[in-house]
Amino acid sequence: MGSDVSTHRHLRDFARRIPWQPIAAVALCLSFGAACADEHRPPLSPEHVRLDQPRSAPLPTTALAPVALTTQADFDALERSILTRRRPDVLIDAYTALAEGAEPAERDADALLLQRLAILLIDSRGGRLTQGLEVAERLHRSAPASPHNHYLQAYIRRTLLLGAAGPDALVVERPHKEVAALVAGQFDKLLSAQPDYVGPREHTAETIRGTLAKLRTATKASERPAPAADEPEPPTPLTAGEIRGLVDLRGFQGATDSERKILCRDRRDEKKLGGPSIAERRADLACFTFLGDSATAMPILASLKTDKAPIDACAHFVQVTRTIPAGALAGRLAEWDAVLKSSGLDACVSATP
Repeated sequence: MGSDVSTHRHLRDFARRIPWQPIAAVALCLSFGAACADEHRPPLSPEHVRLDQPRSAPLPTTALAPVALTTQADFDALERSILTRRRPDVLIDAYTALAEGAEPAERDADALLLQRLAILLIDSRGGRLTQGLEVAERLHRSAPASPHNHYLQAYIRRTLLLGAAGPDALVVERPHKEVAALVAGQFDKLLSAQPDYVGPREHTAETIRGTLAKLRTATKASERPAPAADEPEPPTPLTAGEIRGLVDLRGFQGATDSERKILCRDRRDEKKLGGPSIAERRADLACFTFLGDSATAMPILASLKTDKAPIDACAHFVQVTRTIPAGALAGRLAEWDAVLKSSGLDACVSATP
């Protein structure tokens, strides 16, 4: 992947591994920029090839044009051409095949490929988040000092933990300070290593600096400032528990009640409740509130409030108390009095209907 020749070799190898069927031809054509006909084709005319009749002349073919994938602009152009017409699955499969022999520690273009694959997986619907985080972990292990790794680590935290919808869509509330500081630290290290870095989707160094300014303005004086540029810390990858918590929380938010019941019962039956990570506890809080298990949900909420997790604690407090019968609420609050006071949740009691 260090040159066009390497890219074309990967593409050739990828083509050889796939049985030559029409669907494979379409996948390659779509993935690498060949001029494919629109999928909504008009009815056959007499001039079209008839597959039910013998033919002596050679069948028409479509040449596949090689596409270099060595810069962010290359990937941007390819993804614009494909994702406006197709689901990302075909592109994901092509990137995955190219990444099989990637050596991100040796070739910058390979590190870039893994970054773009991880982002495409994370942004896609259909349960690909875990795959994206696994690709990110591979890049982190192989090339921790790569600017592409620094960008990806910041992107993951911003997207999954801050919930930003785009490169400039940052709204940082008070409980998000620590996460915002981690994002800022990753972007600082990125710009220290490569001041003119250009990220995915035309997220340039200038817009990254704008993102940093917005983060710092929104958080004011963060309790955990970004590390000094001359003494960078390696980004901390997400743990397996955090990944599972993030996946379950995102799945919970988009699930039906029946799907939530299955997901939450699975978490409960695994007996891995309450952490240690914020992501795990947030997933458990959502589940036990949904299941009406206030006795488990309230201590988890108290621990999240104590650790200044990025949640609206009082809104969750109201949701938990709504699962308690009205006649039993006063007694339950009295039982939790010490926990509520120590965590600061006692300030939410007045919001209880």
